[in-house]
Amino acid sequence: MDFVNKVRKTRILAANYTDLTAQNATDAIKKIQRLKQNELIHSIIPFADYKRLNKESAFATTLSKTIDGKVVQLSPTSHLWIMPFPLGATENPGNGSIKQNVEK
Repeated sequence: MDFVNKVRKTRILAANYTDLTAQNATDAIKKIQRLKQNELIHSIIPFADYKRLNKESAFATTLSKTIDGKVVQLSPTSHLWIMPFPLGATENPGNGSIKQNVEK
């Protein structure tokens, strides 16, 4: 948590800053993940972290968003976490025999 607080001190105004503390390792990992999501928002890293950590029940997260007044959710077990191969890659004979990695 010392390193997390060191990074946060460079990002947050001193008047608004308070150190983060963690009760246990699980709490610390959740706070580290939150910091990474904020720092690396326009990268693949948060997506990859969610996908990897969704396999651990302590860190599995359901993402929610409201669109036009309707709440949509992405559960940790959803098939939508998988990125299918493009059609051109599966139909190109030069790629050998690539099989689609999703069924839906």
